Amino acid sequence: MLEISTRLHRAGGVRAGALRRGPRTEQLGLGYEDGPLTVEARPGPPEGAPRAGERAPDAPLDGADGAGGRRLFELFRGPHVTVLAIGRALPPLPAGVRGHRVDGGVAERTYGRGLFVVRPDGYLGLATHDPADLPEYLARFGLR
Repeated sequence: MLEISTRLHRAGGVRAGALRRGPRTEQLGLGYEDGPLTVEARPGPPEGAPRAGERAPDAPLDGADGAGGRRLFELFRGPHVTVLAIGRALPPLPAGVRGHRVDGGVAERTYGRGLFVVRPDGYLGLATHDPADLPEYLARFGLR
């Protein structure tokens, strides 16, 4: 990203018309599937479902049809770790971790059922079916 920014700046940036938005500058396809803060613990994620290390997708929250206006990105906004319990009970969480239970609707069709830790950078850090995986993963962030 720094290389792209430097090249755009040297080319004159916005005033010279050198700044073009697109996949390279937005870097929405960037993933951390092999990163040290990534754990994909589901034995067989649903086809097309996001995997740990990928950017956490947005989805409408209210109603099975997605009506209502609230969205997952609203829950992720801010410098906190978020645990999504989709189609499952929300287990007890340490202080400093926000937890939300979502049943059905577009969110469940997008993610599948499970427990998902969304890091403050908006990426899925942990995807699991087992609540016992949460304490060890959250401890990596000093959350106990």
